[in-house]
Amino acid sequence: MKSNQSTRVIIGLLFLVLGAFILLRLTGLIDLFHVPVYIVSWPVILIVIGIVFIVSEGSRSTGFILLAIGAFFLTKNITGLSFPELLMYAIPVVLIIAGFLLIFPAYIRKKKLPKGEIRTEKGDDIQAVDIFSGGSRTIASKEFRGGEIFTLFGGTELYFREAELADDVNVIDVFCMFGGVEIFAPSDWEIKVEATSVFAGTSDKRFPTKSDQERSEQKTLLVKGFFMFSGLEIKSI
Repeated sequence: MKSNQSTRVIIGLLFLVLGAFILLRLTGLIDLFHVPVYIVSWPVILIVIGIVFIVSEGSRSTGFILLAIGAFFLTKNITGLSFPELLMYAIPVVLIIAGFLLIFPAYIRKKKLPKGEIRTEKGDDIQAVDIFSGGSRTIASKEFRGGEIFTLFGGTELYFREAELADDVNVIDVFCMFGGVEIFAPSDWEIKVEATSVFAGTSDKRFPTKSDQERSEQKTLLVKGFFMFSGLEIKSI
């Protein structure tokens, strides 16, 4: 709760500062400070908000989305490149980001599984990073509350055979690009997907065992996030 309040304060201060700069620019006073026009543009707002989400305990996938969109349009405004020209640079940029992440093996090794290993997660949340590889995890928590998944050029599998959900809504925040996420869960679980998909797809292939009314009264697993050139599959276990 305290972290959420801090995030709201930071975003609120950001809006106040940017609003003041935009107002100064509209009145012509901004030139007195020699501030470039693009510094007080809406792409910069998206970038800063995205960074706030990433470094805080908020939705990191939302932060990455806002950061990517803001950086894309800010680059367009600064360079004057067309959309096709910018898209042409997208794949090299993704590779550079992936390489940057791999430079810090201590962070990745702490969260990424060795190839072929299936780890049992006994905590009440999951923190998974799979880059250029795949990882399989069995969730054993009796009060699973959600977590975060980051998958880039890889695959992530979650098995909920031994798990039980905590009360209310339990959120898994996913960022998946050029990969896939598979969730194996009981057929009688209430699972909802509220994700942004770009050239990607999500599907629930489980066989329902209860009516919609019975399922609506159950604890819920909510999958949120961003999928690009990838997919999410939910299967029965």
